[in-house]
Amino acid sequence: MKIDVVGFGALNYDYIFVVDKLASGNQQVIIKQALGTPGGSSANTIYSLSKLGIKTGFFGAVGDDVEGVQIKSQMQEVGIDISRIRKVPSKATSKVFVFVDRSGERAMYSLPGASTSFRVNKSDIIWLSDKKFIIISSAPGKEILNEQKNLIANIKKSTKTIFIPGALYARYGFSELEPILTKSDIVILNSRETLELTGRKFQVGAKWLIKKGCKMVVITLGRQGCFIYYSKKSRIIPTIKLSDNKIVDSTGAGDAFAAGLVYGLLNKFPLSKAALLGNLNARFCIQGLGARSGLPDEITLINEFRKYSKVVENE
Repeated sequence: MKIDVVGFGALNYDYIFVVDKLASGNQQVIIKQALGTPGGSSANTIYSLSKLGIKTGFFGAVGDDVEGVQIKSQMQEVGIDISRIRKVPSKATSKVFVFVDRSGERAMYSLPGASTSFRVNKSDIIWLSDKKFIIISSAPGKEILNEQKNLIANIKKSTKTIFIPGALYARYGFSELEPILTKSDIVILNSRETLELTGRKFQVGAKWLIKKGCKMVVITLGRQGCFIYYSKKSRIIPTIKLSDNKIVDSTGAGDAFAAGLVYGLLNKFPLSKAALLGNLNARFCIQGLGARSGLPDEITLINEFRKYSKVVENE
């Protein structure tokens, strides 16, 4: 099987708890619903791409436990190549505890585990050499970040890099992330992460990142869609808004956006239409609990795209 897209980041098992409101101070709240599901930013993106019919693989590590088995099993169910996922017997699988309120807002707590043990070797670099895209996302601690820097320094230019720093990496600042940012073909952030990373609001921050050497910056804006800046051009691609009662959980929305965007680029859609596919994929995601339950298959996404493709013009 020829693989087109590979992910590299945390492999987490998410424990998601639905509450009426997020607790603060000494408050106590009742958990209304609980769910356990595999997660991790680039892992969610790779999972979504596989549901959309793209051949994918993943770099990462899990523990020798039930959560690790479930992570690998769910990946295999949608056809992801897991041959580069290592099992670390001495550590538990990384976990994230997510609390989601009725408006879809969330608070997340990470418990690092086996994910931090992954180390890139020469065979990984050779295996990656014929892939079209690698999607890099955050993991707790700097162990994986250092491995990602090592990988980026050694891959072929023919493999395009998409970097999703997330809140975990954005707080490190530009200097720490520069080796990846400046070699990435596309950097995907949200507006808060852009402010954290650059100290500037999203439009100015995107322009600043381009001046620093990033090739293309895409900033997700929630209900406003996304903002794209590249080659001294910028554009906002609107999304199709949902009523509040259909929004269940914002977990994984950015990861779903990245999957829709990459799906569009692989299938030769104009950039504006690929971004709309990202918006629509994220729109599906937030209608389900967790990062994966609401994700569409290829037919469902394309049917939705056909309804709304006139929202953006062909480039």
